Amino acid sequence: MGAHESAMIQVNFNRLTEFYFPGEHVSGEIFFQNKHDRLKVEEIFIEIVDVLAYKTTESRSSTDSNGSSTTEYYNDYHHVPFFTNRVLLARSDGLQ
Repeated sequence: MGAHESAMIQVNFNRLTEFYFPGEHVSGEIFFQNKHDRLKVEEIFIEIVDVLAYKTTESRSSTDSNGSSTTEYYNDYHHVPFFTNRVLLARSDGLQ
């Protein structure tokens, strides 16, 4: 989650779903627990990524020497990111 040290970062959304649609409001809370004096929070941001996801299926048929035919199906899942937006949620006072 961007913390290269041992820290706990937890994001809880108010609605548990894998997908949000255009125009929907997304809300929740971010919890950050820091146990190291030298680890400071500079920024908290969320990155919104729109992904086009689809599945393709390929079938392969074969016939053995006895004349028995079999068909196997292979699924391939595709995920194509097409939009990314980073939104700054908080910044420490020491940063410009």
